[in-house]
Amino acid sequence: MNGRLKKWGCFFLTVLCLFSLARLYYKLTADFRIANITYQLPFEAPWKVPSLNGEEYHHLQQIVDQKFSYIGKGAQCYAFVSQDGYYVLKFFKFKHLKPNLFVETLPNIPPFRDYKQQGIERKKRKLINVFNGYDLAFHKNCETSALIYLHLIPTQDLNLKVTVKDKIGFERTINLDDVVFLIQKKGETLRTRLHHLFNEHRLEEAKEAVASILAMYISEYKQGIYDHDHGVLHNTGFINSQPFHLDVGKLNQDERMKEVEFYKKDFEQVIWKIDAWMKVSYPQYYAEFSTFLSQQYQRWTGETIEMTAIDPKPFKKKRKLLGL
Repeated sequence: MNGRLKKWGCFFLTVLCLFSLARLYYKLTADFRIANITYQLPFEAPWKVPSLNGEEYHHLQQIVDQKFSYIGKGAQCYAFVSQDGYYVLKFFKFKHLKPNLFVETLPNIPPFRDYKQQGIERKKRKLINVFNGYDLAFHKNCETSALIYLHLIPTQDLNLKVTVKDKIGFERTINLDDVVFLIQKKGETLRTRLHHLFNEHRLEEAKEAVASILAMYISEYKQGIYDHDHGVLHNTGFINSQPFHLDVGKLNQDERMKEVEFYKKDFEQVIWKIDAWMKVSYPQYYAEFSTFLSQQYQRWTGETIEMTAIDPKPFKKKRKLLGL
C-alpha cells in the first residue's frame, strides 16, 4: 500500500513540476516562437499584400533594418518596438487563430465530426474577422490606425528580414516573406496620457485629449466604421496629438452606423468606459469630468444623457458574446 502511495505521490509531483516549468516558460518567453506566428491557411486568402513603389519599399527597408525588442502581447499579436522608438512591429498569434491540436486530431466520425467541424469553422471565422479588421483599417482608415505596412499573407518577393529580441533577450532573424505581420507608428495610450495630465492637474488638457478621441469615433461612424473592441483607455491613444487605434483587429463596417440612431448606443458605451474609469481612478475630478462627458454625448448625438443612469449590463453581455 505504501509503495503504491509513493508511486502516486511521485506521479503527482512530476506533473506539478512539469506544470510549474511550463508556467515559468510562458512567463519568461510569452511563448513567442516561429511556430506561433506562422500558419498555412486552409482556404484561399481574400486579402492582397499592398504593392510598394521604390520610395515606399526603401522606407520599409530602413524601418526593418533596425533591431526590434519585445514590449508585450495582446489577444491577437506579439509586439516589438524599433530601436529608434518610432515603430511597432506586430506578429499575429496564430496559436489563438487556428484550431488547436486536440480539435485537429479528432477522428472524422460521429459524434466527433460535428464538434471538430464546428471548432474549425469557429477559428476560421475568428481569423477572417481579425484580418478583415486590419485590412479595412489599412485601406479605409489608415490615418487613425497609424499603419505603415500590412502583410496578411506570405509572399516570395518582399526580400526583407528583421532581427527581433524576444522577452528574455534572445535574438532571432525572421524572413518577413514567411510571416504575417504589420508595422505601425508607436504612440501612447489614452490611459497613459490621462494619468500624466491628471497627475499634473491639467484638467482642461485632459478634456481636450478625450474630446479628440471621441471626435475620432464620430469621424469613423460617419464612414460606416466602428470598433467592436471598446477598450478605449488602452486601445486608443495618441501619436503626438493625433488620436489613433492601437489595435484594429475588431474594426467593422456597417453603413447604418453613419446614422446617429445607430451609432449613439456604441458611442454611449465608449463614453461609459471613460466615465467608469474616471470614477475609480480620479474621483476628485469625477463630477466635473462626468458633466463634460455628458456634454460631449449631447454634442454628437443631440440627446441628453445622465452618466449615472447608464446601465452597463448590455455592454458587458455584448463583450461576453463577442469574446472580448
